Amino acid sequence: MGDTPNQLKAPICCDNCRSKNIALLKSEIKHEDNPTKWIWIYLCHDCNAKVACHPNSFLPMGLMADGFTRSLRKRAHAVFDPIWQSGLKTRARAYEWLADQLVINVGRCHISWLNVAQLKTVIKLSVAYFSENEHIAERRKAKRN
Repeated sequence: MGDTPNQLKAPICCDNCRSKNIALLKSEIKHEDNPTKWIWIYLCHDCNAKVACHPNSFLPMGLMADGFTRSLRKRAHAVFDPIWQSGLKTRARAYEWLADQLVINVGRCHISWLNVAQLKTVIKLSVAYFSENEHIAERRKAKRN
């Protein structure tokens, strides 16, 4: 862990295969919020696991992961984030709920820190929660408009 909660240190070995054959590289992608800046990534030359860095730093946004795990992370965000983005829960309450469901500490409840089994659970739980409560989200949206 990094110096502050919810922050990881730069990896010294791959989180996926434990190889020390990793490098910090400019990715082929630029920051959405600042297209003049490149996104930095840590890449494992042995298993091709990677992780992007936070903007303007070399601190990883999560754990290094292979392509399958990264695709699960994207899917998990796609189905979990609407729970708080729709106003069903605040972002903090959504992560508290998720941590409770996964039986982990809320400070360790980051989609980019979860393993494959946990990510599959996030997807399943989030789809079910949102579909059960979608009518509430629609009412809140109509009220705001």
